[in-house]
Amino acid sequence: MTKWVFTHARGHEKIPITVYWETPFKLVAKHGAKIVGRLVWSYVDDVTGKRNASADWVTVIPEYRRMGIARTMLRVFFANKKLRRVEWLTAWTGSEIEQTGGYDLYLQLGFKEMCVCKDYYAKGIPTRMIAIKIGKGRSNKLDVHIK
Repeated sequence: MTKWVFTHARGHEKIPITVYWETPFKLVAKHGAKIVGRLVWSYVDDVTGKRNASADWVTVIPEYRRMGIARTMLRVFFANKKLRRVEWLTAWTGSEIEQTGGYDLYLQLGFKEMCVCKDYYAKGIPTRMIAIKIGKGRSNKLDVHIK
């Protein structure tokens, strides 16, 4: 099993985070034995022949946010050979993403807003469908070699 390890400095403490594929459709980020993040994806059930995929769940527990874990999981995800035929990746934001800055991360990585459902979860908290082209001709900020 291939694992990617990166270190984040929090004050004087260096925190090693390991990211690896737990299953073909789930990435896990760990600090020691503690699971601190997950990325779960699937193919969109449509007629495109698995050319579209969905990031169903990208989450990092609160005390480990703002350390680059979600960004690293997304980069590892984009290095996945299963995605070679995939042209588009979509995701839906939820109330937590809207309130914690996760939406801004997606924008920084090159995702574009496709539609908005206002007041979906609660008054003033929308959900958004976002997408990024990951197939041929992609121009996103995730084309980084993972070591």
